[in-house]
Amino acid sequence: MKKVILSALFLLVIQVANAFTLHALRVEYEENPIGIDATSPRFSWQMCDTKRGARQTATSFG
Repeated sequence: MKKVILSALFLLVIQVANAFTLHALRVEYEENPIGIDATSPRFSWQMCDTKRGARQTATSFG
């Protein structure tokens, strides 16, 4: 389960790499977690884009 969640996050980063970049990826407030005990882990990231006013409008974890 944990590997599936981390894989989904990795694929999200790959999909959006052409439009903008994500950095400071975190799961449960950790940048490199060894394990996750949470049944519904919290993901966070920071987005960088060269376009002025760029913002994230949606997130989907299929």
